[in-house]
Amino acid sequence: MVVLYGLVLVVKDGAVLLLERTHTSFGNGLYGLVGGKAESREPALQAAVRELYEEVGLVLPLDRFIPVHTFCRKGENDDIVAVCFRVDLTVENQPYNKEPQKHA
Repeated sequence: MVVLYGLVLVVKDGAVLLLERTHTSFGNGLYGLVGGKAESREPALQAAVRELYEEVGLVLPLDRFIPVHTFCRKGENDDIVAVCFRVDLTVENQPYNKEPQKHA
């Protein structure tokens, strides 16, 4: 089975936003981009938009999501295809941790 991910490279003033995983089933203590698995029949862009809101509370127009990288990897149980989009934040965009139970 192939699992699709939508990831977001969030950039503000030259800095990249990373989330530290905590209390999860995989990768505790590791840092990663905003994003996650697409739901059934959900395109990668929509998954990225949804995850950006769910994880850091940001709602941005679709034209701010610039595709920058795609990668595939063979997992233990599933194959993974991830599409990474870049968004550049402005001064009025203030991300915050909406999932403290998952991210430090």
